[in-house]
This record gives sequence, C-alpha cells and structure tokens, in this order.
Amino acid sequence: MESGQNGNNIGPQRDRVQPASKRPIKPMEPITTRRYNTNKADWTEFCLQLRNTLQKYGIAEKVERTKRPEDLEANSREYIAAIQEVCEEIFPKIGQRKTKRIPGGQRN
Repeated sequence: MESGQNGNNIGPQRDRVQPASKRPIKPMEPITTRRYNTNKADWTEFCLQLRNTLQKYGIAEKVERTKRPEDLEANSREYIAAIQEVCEEIFPKIGQRKTKRIPGGQRN
C-alpha cells in the first residue's frame, strides 16, 4: 500500500463510502393506479351503461370500419374514454366516503 505525503495510507480503502445513517431503509409505500371502488360493483349496470355509451358515440361501428393503424389508435382512445366515462358514473372513487348531513349545514 502506498503512503501519501503526510503518511496516510492511500489505496483501496479510500473508495469505501460510509452510509450517512445506520438506520435500515424503509420500503416505499405501494403505489396504486386504482381509482374506483369496484368491490360492490353492479357489473350488469356497468355493461348496460357501457353498451349505451359506445352506441351514443358510434364507437362499435367505427371499429368495424377500421382499415388503417391510425384509425385503430383513434378508436382505441375513444373506447377507453367511453369506459372511463361509465366508470365515473357508476363506481365511487377510492377514498370517497358518503357523509351524512347534520341539521345546521355541518357534515359528519
């Protein structure tokens, strides 16, 4: 091992980095992309609403007439938008709670 100007050893040990903290690293909280509470979903109602929404925008007919990849991309976006629209109408969002009104305008 080499010795520096002031007698300090230089070598492989200089590359070691000591952690700033000896505490264990906490795992990250899980991230969810779930927006809606589907636990008590009325899937029959969802299907009926989705069918009506697809008919309202003529999406099914557009998909059948699709010839170009660009059209397929546009139809896919419309289809996804229709699903999201129905989800907004049918399912409660995660984290929303129903509140009871108390006389006097205050919420519980």
